[in-house]
Amino acid sequence: MTGRARRHYFPAVGFKMRIIASGRHSAPPLIYRAEGYETDDRFRERKWTCSHEHLSVDEAVRCGNEWLARQRDEFSETA
Repeated sequence: MTGRARRHYFPAVGFKMRIIASGRHSAPPLIYRAEGYETDDRFRERKWTCSHEHLSVDEAVRCGNEWLARQRDEFSETA
């Protein structure tokens, strides 16, 4: 083996994730949700959204990344 580092590639699942924020009348003023959409959809129509509210962007990102990982796992099981 050469001195080059090994890279692990995951098959493309065809989804991306984004975070949306919405206002509400009580504190904290913003809630966050992760949404998934198909990579090639130029209008980015939502295909998935988490069913709960997050109080921080980091929590929503973590939730979205977990969903992307599940999609990747399901894709690799069917491939």
